[in-house]
Amino acid sequence: MAGYAPSNEVDWLLAFPPLVSSNWGNYYPSLAVLDSVLHGMGVSARQVDLNEEFLDYLIEPSRLNRIEQSDGGRSRADASDVPQRAAAQLARRERHRIVNARGQHVSDGEWNGFELTVELSRPFHIDRPALAVAQALPLDPVAREYRSFFETSSLPDALSRTRRAVGISVPMGPQLGPALILARLVREVRPDLKIVLGGPTMTLMQPAVLSALLEAVPALDAVVRFEGEPALTALAGQLASGRWDPASVPGVVTRGRAVLPLRRAPAEVGRVPAARFDAELLGRLEEPRVGVLQARGCYWGKCAYCDFIELFSSTSRYVSRQPRTVFDELSRLATEEGIRRFWLITEALPPSQAQRIARGVIDAGLSIDWRSFAMVDDRFTTDVLAACRDSGCSSLTIGLETMSDRVLALVEKAADRAANLRFFDRVRAAGMRISVNLIPNLPSTTRAEAMESLGLLRDYADIFHTVAVFPYEATASSAVGRNPGRYGLKVWKGSGTGGQAQFSSNALVVEDPAMRSDELEEVLAAYRAFAREVRNASPRRTLNDQLERGRRAPRGLAFRSGSVAVLPDEQQTIVYDWSRDRAWWFPKEFEGCLQRLQDLDRPTRRADLANLLANGVPTARIPGTIEALLQQLHRAELLGAAASPGP
Repeated sequence: MAGYAPSNEVDWLLAFPPLVSSNWGNYYPSLAVLDSVLHGMGVSARQVDLNEEFLDYLIEPSRLNRIEQSDGGRSRADASDVPQRAAAQLARRERHRIVNARGQHVSDGEWNGFELTVELSRPFHIDRPALAVAQALPLDPVAREYRSFFETSSLPDALSRTRRAVGISVPMGPQLGPALILARLVREVRPDLKIVLGGPTMTLMQPAVLSALLEAVPALDAVVRFEGEPALTALAGQLASGRWDPASVPGVVTRGRAVLPLRRAPAEVGRVPAARFDAELLGRLEEPRVGVLQARGCYWGKCAYCDFIELFSSTSRYVSRQPRTVFDELSRLATEEGIRRFWLITEALPPSQAQRIARGVIDAGLSIDWRSFAMVDDRFTTDVLAACRDSGCSSLTIGLETMSDRVLALVEKAADRAANLRFFDRVRAAGMRISVNLIPNLPSTTRAEAMESLGLLRDYADIFHTVAVFPYEATASSAVGRNPGRYGLKVWKGSGTGGQAQFSSNALVVEDPAMRSDELEEVLAAYRAFAREVRNASPRRTLNDQLERGRRAPRGLAFRSGSVAVLPDEQQTIVYDWSRDRAWWFPKEFEGCLQRLQDLDRPTRRADLANLLANGVPTARIPGTIEALLQQLHRAELLGAAASPGP
């Protein structure tokens, strides 16, 4: 695949640290844009995607074996590590769902590959307040493992070829801890290099926390807030001229200088050049989906729970590139570099822009697959959605959150329930698919409102590509955080436990009296079950599919799900069905039969079970063993009839 390859020695090293699991198999654009900025001023750079390399670290076979075999005769009440062990077994057995035969990462993951890697990464989430993380890093066992990963990654070689500085991009909260570990390691290995952090995570951090963080981590020379391109240009220019005065650069924070309160800065989209994608990083991905900037900011910009609208000017919350510019970049990357899969970077793609970009793609005859965030907007007519579909749009991701009119009005969403339903009908009529993000417990949502919303969504399951469920996280840098009482929340002292997109120091500890804890657990479980149903409804050829279609007569038995793990423990055998997130405990004697069902490359016949049981189970002690096993498997809905390849 086409792309550029940097020379052996460079001025800047640009690093993207773990842990952004949602980006595995794709190419996050921040490094490519920053590289382009430096290239434009004659400064050389190298990009290292340590987040993508961390995926290889997680699925290293010997590591998976250690996790899978960590049995301990645990009881049903002590099964917290079962999903982790099951993920390790399934990732080892079905590695092709994560990496292909050439070792390239599978983009967007096959049906359960992504979930497996997310589970394997769970112990590596450093979800504590930023200052606590910084102070505990030298002794933290997770920090030590991250350090071990960095030392065996491409980082040491890249550092040895870097002359001036390291820029670390931290757009997502879960990257903060690993980024600080990375900065300390860089300082130890190359004390002569300047270390600069930047990204939305740093921008949204409370000033007092950021000041304390700079004091606690002396390795950091500067932190960039707000728009990164102008600041990077200034810092790189200083180093190129032999000087270093980061405090003089707008938007840059240094140790010993007061951090200005959060202010909104104008987005300078017009100055952002086309991204420079590194050939080596592209080559690690089977079918990379790369980002093309469409806009910064949100053309609605009022949602009370959203942080990212706080990054832009109150008079210029939304600044977009011209549709022709976006199309030209898509066209160049497709025709010159062979890239076929794209993500338009925006908080919400306006219908008019979507139509013009789609029309350009159709008229040019480009064969691409593209996706984007969008919002429910009546200007997304059936014709506009059909044009998106015809141009290769495989999904629009909609931050739907809820279907409750009262809650939608409270948090100032642009669309109400009726608008959502109209939008769904147009999506269905256009033959489009959408992905929806849901927050079942937005402030003041009751159990009844959440379940009513879920009922409405079920009627449109056929139009959903994916459903993502996020428990609500109250953050200090949102309108809700500035006035939580208005939204029915009670705030407690201390900081939160972090979460998907933010970090602990920005999270508020809140109580929402609208739902009891048991009601919330019930609601989240129901929503996640719905998301699982949508995922499992995706077409995939299984033995049961063949049976239902009448292609072959039922001749054998097989697990209904292709994502079943059999985990032998000291006193029992655990069967875990990943597709349903459910575990069953079987007598130890059944272990061999269950593994046979799991591992056999054809359906298991009753004769197979009889032979195995006769050789491995004291049948005198367990009368009717075959029937007992079959009945237990059927009761658990684990076993089904399957087509047999032969007599």
